[in-house]
Amino acid sequence: MEKRDKEILRRNRVFLLDNLDSLDRVLAELLSAEMPILNDSMVDSIQSNPTKDRKISALLDLIPRRGPQAFRTFCAALRRTDQGFIADELDGKTTGVEKKLEELTVSVQPEEDLDEVDVIPLDDKEGPIPVMVKPCTQAFFQETRMKHKPYKMEATPRGHALVLSNVKFGQASSLQDRAGGEIDLDNIQRLLPALGFETVTVEDKSAEEMLASLKKFASRDEHKAADACIVVLMSHGKTGEIYGTDGETVKYDNILEVFNNKNCPNLHGKPKLFFIQACRGETVDKGTDAADSEGKMKMQQLLGPKTRGTDEVDAKTPLPTRSDMLFGYATQQAHVSFRNSKYGSWYIQTITKVFMEHAKDRELSSMLRMVNKFVSLKSASCPESPEFHGGKESCEFVDTLRDDVYFFPGIKNN
Repeated sequence: MEKRDKEILRRNRVFLLDNLDSLDRVLAELLSAEMPILNDSMVDSIQSNPTKDRKISALLDLIPRRGPQAFRTFCAALRRTDQGFIADELDGKTTGVEKKLEELTVSVQPEEDLDEVDVIPLDDKEGPIPVMVKPCTQAFFQETRMKHKPYKMEATPRGHALVLSNVKFGQASSLQDRAGGEIDLDNIQRLLPALGFETVTVEDKSAEEMLASLKKFASRDEHKAADACIVVLMSHGKTGEIYGTDGETVKYDNILEVFNNKNCPNLHGKPKLFFIQACRGETVDKGTDAADSEGKMKMQQLLGPKTRGTDEVDAKTPLPTRSDMLFGYATQQAHVSFRNSKYGSWYIQTITKVFMEHAKDRELSSMLRMVNKFVSLKSASCPESPEFHGGKESCEFVDTLRDDVYFFPGIKNN
């Protein structure tokens, strides 16, 4: 394969992981092409991987070694499997994906509306998003469950969710109220039930009350019949900690402790998903800083080693204490995150948009990479505060999930 084509595949790897579907059909096309670039043993090797992402990664690792026509053959297979937009992207043509990105791109509000340093709109309409989650088809549910063996996600409700939102802060805390936080709350309160989660909301709590609410939620008997749980935390924050309305903090490590397999046996072996809208420091990314891999590594160390893609849960087999967890952050370690008083935060708004559109047929990590891609395109417009003007945001997540997570919205347990 030519060096140029190898570079195109390398540069678009995340895009391919996020967008490549119908992998079985693609492999069949590559196997039966006029000049095949795969043989049966190669296809078997690719299919032996435990998750969809790993199968796609194995294919992308193999293609550059399959001769000078491999790139063209791959693009042709994409077009024959109704994925021409991916081939167009690889060929450098304008695609429908780019148009979708434009729809989510920031449209900067008039200067007179800029009333905080951490604001910029993500939409052209003020207030909450009209949330309508697209349903999963029965065919996709059956195919995905059989081929990829993801976490079980078919209980009604899927599970229970706790949303903890701090907007108004006491004077003694020295923290400003989070204008726009109520819009994030509205968006999340609409999204989670549409994904199948029975949702409890707790608002404006001190650090001690926050931890008590988390413990009470983790101890609920209803988790026994659930397939997963979700916790959404929205407040001010700093490195490794999130603020209560009293200015005191709760450490993320203490939150993990509440939900580990020892202290929360009703969620043993089930995905526990945490999404956090909060600053993690005071650094403003102006688009030149490298990714803070050290911060991500430290958080991963708190969770424990990744074991994603191993065998299915066996109740008789001991699991690591902090297995089956995912922590999604609005921003990287030590950095600020951005929020708007009329539109809500970049992170929560983008999660809402991406999940309502793609939860029907996308795996969770794929959607979170999509969220990061869209959020990273934004730039803060704060002309009266140069230290924030032009600020960027890059989301991240760490996990100890062992299998893929699909929400399968709309699928009922028969």
